[in-house]
Amino acid sequence: MRCHHFDAGRCRSCSLLDIPTVSRLEAAEAELASALEFALGGASASEVFGPRIEGPDAGFRNTAKMVVSGTTMEPVLGILDAERAGVDLRDCPLYPPAVHRVLDIVPSLVRAAQIPPYRVEVRRGELKHVLVTVGDDDRLMVRFVLASVKALGRLEEKLPLLEAVPEVASVSANINPEHTSIIEGPEEIHVWGEETLPVTQGAVTLLAGPRSFLQTNSPVASGLYLQAQEWVAETANAHGADQLHLWDLYCGIGGFALHAALASPTTVVTGVEVAPDAADRAGASAAHAGVSDRCTFVTADATAWAAEQAERPDLVIVNPPRRGLGPDLAAWLQESGPDAVIYSSCNPATLAADLAAMPAYTLKRAHVADMFPHTAHLEVLTLLGRED
Repeated sequence: MRCHHFDAGRCRSCSLLDIPTVSRLEAAEAELASALEFALGGASASEVFGPRIEGPDAGFRNTAKMVVSGTTMEPVLGILDAERAGVDLRDCPLYPPAVHRVLDIVPSLVRAAQIPPYRVEVRRGELKHVLVTVGDDDRLMVRFVLASVKALGRLEEKLPLLEAVPEVASVSANINPEHTSIIEGPEEIHVWGEETLPVTQGAVTLLAGPRSFLQTNSPVASGLYLQAQEWVAETANAHGADQLHLWDLYCGIGGFALHAALASPTTVVTGVEVAPDAADRAGASAAHAGVSDRCTFVTADATAWAAEQAERPDLVIVNPPRRGLGPDLAAWLQESGPDAVIYSSCNPATLAADLAAMPAYTLKRAHVADMFPHTAHLEVLTLLGRED
């Protein structure tokens, strides 16, 4: 991928863009294998690490998060530079054409609705961010992050301008009154259109909402989910006719859980997710996939919920945030003894720390996933087997 913003030094978000993909991934995988050598159980890294999960190097990101800066008459969508001046990234090559089309319309909407961009340095203004997610058939969910509801009426009045992009399926406003680096606030106001956006990843159509966590690289996420599904199927086959009881902790809107349910008719899945809206959408996606009779979704903290259960699952899937499982959940897995754990990690450092706290488990298989090409960010999908 070539990017004129990178070449001009305007944006360095893709910090490793000038390093060939093969070289970057080989180096990252070697570093990861070295960091996890203690968990290999005597096997070599070449025996454990399987093919990398990769996707296209451009047009792959399904969600754009644009900082809004500039003025009401000349709004800028993109990032802020070191001097907090706006850098226009509406044509960023990471996004597909449908996202570019709607981002090109937004400045006209801002001018017409007279919504002043938020100025970080003086903590004044209304429009902070524009978030766009693309789903199946290029359908778009557009979200405006506002400092208050003051401009909401004007925004609604000028929404017909978005009709120039017929792919727009949903519009909402997120209210974030705090001066913080956290993009979204606690209140989401549905403004127009559908309340869910179908996004197919792997073998499942996920019904994403405005605040749903969605893997931002659908081709690579599909590879992750399908690989996990293959491991669940192998475990279920080894289980025979008995039910395979599987927990998906940090299940989000159900990506891993639904693939696990589809892996085998004997697999019974319980998904645990702290966000009520996400758990509800996982249930709706399970019904859409025809597996709701074998899927239960619970709104709870994963660590606290697991500690309260009397029964032990056969298999656990964990997909924690960057902070990892933490000592309490790692200790629970170590002591409670599920036969296997599928761990999807977005932070190799916390993955290594968690595995060190779970010495009963050995790293059986692993796949590096290039979820964020052109960066040092690395995701890894692992299968852990219990040795005792």
